Amino acid sequence: MQEIDKIMKMMCEEVGVNFEEMNFKKPGWYLEHSWTEKQENKFKRKLLTYLLDNKEARDGFMETPTDSKLLLDLAINSFVMTYGWKVKE
Repeated sequence: MQEIDKIMKMMCEEVGVNFEEMNFKKPGWYLEHSWTEKQENKFKRKLLTYLLDNKEARDGFMETPTDSKLLLDLAINSFVMTYGWKVKE
């Protein structure tokens, strides 16, 4: 499994979605489920820890891998804004 797939699986698990059943090629797939702001923040913290502890994951997640917490936070926020579930209101 590629690193990005592992990250997407983590994101699915955060909202109780089966990664294997998701069709990530379907337009608007990220609108099919939602999470609370608390779940989103938990995912971001979990992903940050995963990336800080795993160079291979950073290599698969970022164009220019770094272990800078600030730059990882920026990359994670960008990822969640682009691919994250919609936030429940």
